[in-house]
Amino acid sequence: MLKRDEAEKLIEQTMRDHLGPMVAQVDVRFADDQMGEPAIFVDTFLKDKIPYEEGRFPRLIRAVMEVLEAQGDNRFPYLALKPLNDTYPPGVVVQPRARHG
Repeated sequence: MLKRDEAEKLIEQTMRDHLGPMVAQVDVRFADDQMGEPAIFVDTFLKDKIPYEEGRFPRLIRAVMEVLEAQGDNRFPYLALKPLNDTYPPGVVVQPRARHG
């Protein structure tokens, strides 16, 4: 299993590689999923709407899974694409990071 900072860097780079300049910020959280399995929750904040492209979201999930698996990390990545002004619901704690761009 990757260290937190290693996983964050790989995931953020993968999201930026696939979504390019639309990415404003990538927040990564590590927690158990609804089944109690270790998981990675990835919230990608976008500057603009993404133009529709058939199969884009499954390709993103697959790309993140592959980059993690290549490093021996089998945690499932739960991805969310969000507008830049989106906020987290009460009770969700996310370490704030400086927004890029």
